[in-house]
Amino acid sequence: MMISKKLRVLEIGKSTAGVGEYMRWLALGLDKSRFELTFACMSEGGEELATSLVKIEGLSAFSIPMNRYNISPISDFHALLRLAAEMRKGKFDLIHAHASKPGVLARLATIGSSIPVIYSPHCFAFHDGAHPLVACGIAFIERLLARFLTRKIITVADAEIELARRYRVGKEKQFTTIHSGINTEPFDAPLPAALLRQSMNIPMNVPLVGMVGRMSKQKNPFLFLRAAALIHNRHPQAHFILIGDGPLKQAAKSMAADFGIADSVHFPGFRNDIPNLLSEFTIFVLSSAWEAFPLTILEAMAARLPVVATDVMGVSEIVINQRTGLLVPADNDQAMAAAIKDLLDQPVLAKKYGIEGRKRVIEHFSRAEMINQITQAYYRTVA
Repeated sequence: MMISKKLRVLEIGKSTAGVGEYMRWLALGLDKSRFELTFACMSEGGEELATSLVKIEGLSAFSIPMNRYNISPISDFHALLRLAAEMRKGKFDLIHAHASKPGVLARLATIGSSIPVIYSPHCFAFHDGAHPLVACGIAFIERLLARFLTRKIITVADAEIELARRYRVGKEKQFTTIHSGINTEPFDAPLPAALLRQSMNIPMNVPLVGMVGRMSKQKNPFLFLRAAALIHNRHPQAHFILIGDGPLKQAAKSMAADFGIADSVHFPGFRNDIPNLLSEFTIFVLSSAWEAFPLTILEAMAARLPVVATDVMGVSEIVINQRTGLLVPADNDQAMAAAIKDLLDQPVLAKKYGIEGRKRVIEHFSRAEMINQITQAYYRTVA
């Protein structure tokens, strides 16, 4: 079926963290001559994201309040009604829903319409870090929605498809994996180095082992700190940095003090100049308990950094063990510390991993290819 008109697409998703950034990528990358795009920005930060998106020529955007962590019957019902009204007013050809809770509300809002829905979970909420009973309950809801209200499910990693199989969510023909992609240009010419080190009194000639991510249960900063304490005995000159905010930040600071490494561990908080910061790292670490397809690893590899990461979900689809970095079991501080020590002891090998990582990002994880595959998925779904 040939489609000659512009497709009217409604993008619905939470406005925070990686999903909010993903929606921004779509806003900037999708061809405005082929798509008429409207964005429904939900959860905290929705107004801010919507305000920034409407500045892009050819886009419409609005915000809807939503608590992304808890079920709030009254506000969730209001969000559902608002979505249903906007869908019918906009006469959309396609809905693309991002993340678990917006995905549920968006699909329920299509009841009674014939608008096809693409759902991108960006890490199913019944991941391995969820309580078993909670995971089963969420999977049951996802199973029903996939069967009756979902045309296609776009995952960011093949591991998400395997997880869906385990919980019997969706049919094989509904799934397609489109890996996230990044632009490498910001990592080509970062600002002059040492700004981060100078601001935190970190000497220029010492290794800096760092992590970027929200201080939350998912990112497991405590594992990073336990490994740092083990490394400190072998490499007392090394410094460690955790960039990001979140509910575990204060507890992480207390842990560093309890381990006696507070002088070597730094917590600069949330930063939006990641390419510049990564240029000062020696090794990038991600200690997550679960992930789908973490953007921070792609950024680290684009910055030519060797990576040490927990082998969870889609991480192994990015990092090739012993070629672009080292993968370790989840929540194993001894293994993580050993991997970091290996790279600190072998700087030539670490540099080789960084070069190979950069090459892998360019060859397999470009933003242009991601947008191209999403464009094709939109047209196939409508056709």
